[in-house]
Amino acid sequence: MFLQPWWLDAVCTGWDVAIARKGDMVTGVWPYTIDKKIAVTILRNPRLTPYLGPVVFFPADIKESNADSFEHETISDLVKQIPEAKVWDLALLPGMKQAGIFKNNRLQAVAQQTFLLNLTVPEEQLLSNIKESGRRNIRQAEKEIEITSDV
Repeated sequence: MFLQPWWLDAVCTGWDVAIARKGDMVTGVWPYTIDKKIAVTILRNPRLTPYLGPVVFFPADIKESNADSFEHETISDLVKQIPEAKVWDLALLPGMKQAGIFKNNRLQAVAQQTFLLNLTVPEEQLLSNIKESGRRNIRQAEKEIEITSDV
């Protein structure tokens, strides 16, 4: 959702996108916004946007042994297209494996932890994988809030 043009139009006044290509194929995209505070340019995620690119589009027939180098090449191309900014303060999509690219471009990369849940498994199985204290907090919250669906 955060990469959609309608979302970016809603949360920021100006944005652009870097596009990596290999021949006629788009291999990756990276939407970005640049703010200016006083005389400092800042590359950062718009408000209400926890993650923002880059996204790599792997060919359907790519061998697993070639995936990392394809990803590295695509993200390197995207980084070169991002306009110069004094400050980069970005939260990238979970699963980013190419942090070395940023260090090679004299940027500091800080890892954060994000948990992704597989919501196709039964609720009981999800709960059984949570520590007892977490399950207790969930049970307490269920008493205090009501969740409804209009779908």
